[in-house]
Amino acid sequence: MPGPQARNLTGLWLFLGVLFIYSICPPFISYDSYWSVPTALSIIRHGSTAVDEFVPSAPVDSHYGLECVPAVGPPLLYKWANGCPGGHWYNLYPIGVPVLALPLIFLLKIKAAFWGPLVPKTGSLFGQTVVAAFFSGDLVAGHSLVELWCASTFGAIAVWLQYRIASRFLPRRQAVWLALLFAFGTSEWSVASRNLFPQGLTVLLLSAALYLARAWLWFPVFCRHDPPAHPVSDSRHSVLADDARAGANHGGRIVPSAGGMGSLRARTGRDFPRRQSMERSAGERGPGQVARLGLERPAVPPGPAMISASYNRVL
Repeated sequence: MPGPQARNLTGLWLFLGVLFIYSICPPFISYDSYWSVPTALSIIRHGSTAVDEFVPSAPVDSHYGLECVPAVGPPLLYKWANGCPGGHWYNLYPIGVPVLALPLIFLLKIKAAFWGPLVPKTGSLFGQTVVAAFFSGDLVAGHSLVELWCASTFGAIAVWLQYRIASRFLPRRQAVWLALLFAFGTSEWSVASRNLFPQGLTVLLLSAALYLARAWLWFPVFCRHDPPAHPVSDSRHSVLADDARAGANHGGRIVPSAGGMGSLRARTGRDFPRRQSMERSAGERGPGQVARLGLERPAVPPGPAMISASYNRVL
C-alpha cells in the first residue's frame, strides 16, 4: 500500500502532466470572456474595475459584454448607452473570475516583460498576432493566451483535487484513472480549461468544497461540540442523534432537547439516577468492564443541521 509520500508525488506528476497538455492545446475563442483580462489589468494598474481605456481598441464583436454605469441612473448595455457620457464602462459578466485570476495574470505580465526581449521573434509562430502581442507585453491583444494559461492552471488544480478526493477511498492507480477520466473525458478539457469562462473556476471551487467536506477540515473548528456530562450508552445514542438532527445547536454545542431524558427513560426502562451511580463507579473499572456495562461513548455523527450551520459559519 503506497504511503502518503508516494500519493503526493503521484498527485504532483498528475498536476504537471495535465497542466502541460492543457497549456499546449488551442484556446476556445469567445468574446464572453474577453473583458476578464482587461478588468484584471485595470485592477492592477488603477485599483478599479472600470475598463474605459480598453474600449476604443476592443473588437466591435466584444461590445456586447460591456455595460455603462452612468453618473445618474441604472446601468445600460452598450447598444443603449450612446457612448456612456459621464459614466464608466464595466464588464457585464461576474467580477469573480477576473478577481480570482488576477494573481496569475499579474505573474504572466511579469513573465512577458522578462522573457519578451529575450525571445527571438522569428518563425511562423510569432507570425501569429496573438503570440507576438503577448511576448511584446500587450496582454489585451494577447488575451487568448493569457486566458488559456490561467484556465489551464485552474483546470489542473481541479484535476489534482479530484485525485486527492478519489485517493481517500480508492487505490492509487484507480484514483489516477478516475482523475484522468475527469481531466480528458469531460467538458473540463473542451470548455472549462480553454478560457476564462466562469465554468472553469466553478469546477475548481466545487472541487475544493468537496475536498474540504470529505476531509472534514472545518468540523473540528466550526462544529465542535462538548461531550455530555455522562458517558453515552448505545440506547442514548439515538436520542442525541435525533437532537443533533433537530438542529439544537447553540454556540457550537449540541444541547439535548427538553424531552431527551424522558425519551431516554421511556426507551431504556431504566431510572437515570441509577445509571449515574453506575457511571461514577465506572472510573474504577478497566476498559473491558466499562465496555461490558455499555458505558463507552459512541461517536455522534454530525446531522444535516450541524453541517448546514458549519457551512454558514465558513461562508
